[in-house]
Amino acid sequence: MERRARSNNRTIEAVRKEADGYLDEIATDLNLTYVRLGERLLTWIWNTIYDGIDLDVDSLDMVKQAAKKAPLVYVPCHKSHIDYL
Repeated sequence: MERRARSNNRTIEAVRKEADGYLDEIATDLNLTYVRLGERLLTWIWNTIYDGIDLDVDSLDMVKQAAKKAPLVYVPCHKSHIDYL
């Protein structure tokens, strides 16, 4: 902020106010009613289009054993936005 204030010949307070405005602009306005509605809708959608989760237990056991010997690095492979929904 100091560098921005100096380069634009402004006070720190003015730059801080500007930054606060940007933060207010991008901050979410969380409404629990909409969150719960979204949860119900997405749960219905997922249960409608997917049969369930298949878990390869043998491979999972291999990962657990590897984790005991060394740190694991998980690298996501996102093909869609469904991962975080």
